[in-house]
Amino acid sequence: MKNRMTLDDVLSDMRSRGMSMTKGILGDLIENGQIPIGSVHRNTKANGKPSTRRVFLIFRTDYLRWADEKIPKGGI
Repeated sequence: MKNRMTLDDVLSDMRSRGMSMTKGILGDLIENGQIPIGSVHRNTKANGKPSTRRVFLIFRTDYLRWADEKIPKGGI
């Protein structure tokens, strides 16, 4: 089992626990620190402005710890 997860991996597990949302909303919640399961990096374009592309680093152990604590058994 890999140590890191993609947004799709997280969404799949959340859905199996009865919690559903879009990839964009999940990304926003992680970026804003409202779901503390990973970090996000935005590259800078050649013109100095931030890129709209986000790269997420989500560790499985951090996600599972959060999910076990925050998502009730049987879903929301």
